[in-house]
Amino acid sequence: MVGSDGERLGDLAEVGDADFLVGRTLRRDLRLPINLVREVTSENKIVLDLPATEAKELGKRESLGETARGVGSRAENPGKEEKGAWGLRKGE
Repeated sequence: MVGSDGERLGDLAEVGDADFLVGRTLRRDLRLPINLVREVTSENKIVLDLPATEAKELGKRESLGETARGVGSRAENPGKEEKGAWGLRKGE
């Protein structure tokens, strides 16, 4: 999984209805809203809609249960969870 800047974040560890978990070696895992997925490439690389540094900050807040304002968190945008969820689950 990479940010929009190409920086690697980690590996997909779990997919929920509205979010997914990024597994990171020797660091805290990150929970991010599904609607941040820009694309899943033919090589199964998941590309996010924001740079890795922003995704890391958002993931830390989401993992701690804090509201992440301005980036479409599940609390602010509950209708967006369908974006990419099926593709992530099916590996498409």
